[in-house]
Amino acid sequence: MITSLSEYRVYLYRPRVDLRKDINGLCGIVRSEMGLDPMAPKCIYIFGGTSGRVRKVLVRERNRFELVKVRLDAGRFFRPEVREDAPWGTIRWEDLVILTGSSAQESISIEFDAPSCGADAVESIEIL
Repeated sequence: MITSLSEYRVYLYRPRVDLRKDINGLCGIVRSEMGLDPMAPKCIYIFGGTSGRVRKVLVRERNRFELVKVRLDAGRFFRPEVREDAPWGTIRWEDLVILTGSSAQESISIEFDAPSCGADAVESIEIL
């Protein structure tokens, strides 16, 4: 269960993922593609599939993993467009709520911090 929101680091992985993967498969992506330790506590990872209707959210707590699948009845989740050299990055908690609750028909702005660009490289993304 997610407790204090400020304690969590939220990561968005932008490339499309085979969402048949379970916890172990998504941890493999975190380790091999993102270069992060999936066992690090208080981390949330967001993955999207090819259909655009489904997202998986992997939550790492101190002593366990939680995996949530979010599926829209109609429409598609929007897919943030950022630089090609930034396949993943950190986002704010508020943006996690937007990413798992909004469809592509809405106008949305999120902040995306790509790790290879340093702390000054926070982008604001406007989705129309």
